[in-house]
Amino acid sequence: MTSPATSRLVALEGVGNFRHFGGYEARGGRLRLGRLFRSAHLAHASDADLEVLAGCGIRAVVDLRRAVERAVEPCRRWNGFGAEVIENDIEEAFLHPSPTPNQGFPMHLDVEAHRARSRGFYARGV
Repeated sequence: MTSPATSRLVALEGVGNFRHFGGYEARGGRLRLGRLFRSAHLAHASDADLEVLAGCGIRAVVDLRRAVERAVEPCRRWNGFGAEVIENDIEEAFLHPSPTPNQGFPMHLDVEAHRARSRGFYARGV
């Protein structure tokens, strides 16, 4: 018997951990199949992977990698790709703050500020 977690995985050649969230409980019921997916980056997607992804009806892609990671390994896209791409815009200084105040640090890093920034980032992908 296949467990629900295993059945959510979609085997792709060059994209790790591609899976759907259909069936999970959500506000107002359960997520429908084919509505929400997650995976590792698509930089190493094979042509066959791109065909599978093209058939998923993906309308938005949220790339959580930093700009330098996206530059080094840009994602491959399928023919006719028209999804909105939302990229992580958290600066390196946010992740590695300077010990000297006000030297390129984009925001105050208390818990509530971080939560608010994260919520805003994820809300753009809805």
